[in-house]
Amino acid sequence: MADMDDSSLDALSARLDEVEGYLHVDELRGTVAQLEQESAAPGFWDDANVARETMARLSAAKSDVAGIDNARASSMTRALRSSLARRLRMMTFSPRPPRLRCRSSTI
Repeated sequence: MADMDDSSLDALSARLDEVEGYLHVDELRGTVAQLEQESAAPGFWDDANVARETMARLSAAKSDVAGIDNARASSMTRALRSSLARRLRMMTFSPRPPRLRCRSSTI
């Protein structure tokens, strides 16, 4: 995976914020909670067609939320990897001390 500089990571984060906005992810999280509550109610499956439609809406909402959450997590992982790579490049390692060789002497 190629290193990403801070400006690229910031741009990715900003883009994810935009996506969250036009997908209304905060509202979707509320919808997921509401639909999960409805699906747990007694008699939910009494009308199979309505129940199926509700479960389809729940699945779609969960999928959208999971997609943005996964993208955000991936972005965070890239940021951490990039930061670690920069730190490793900046570290200076002292050279290894020369190996001492023992000379055997005959007595």
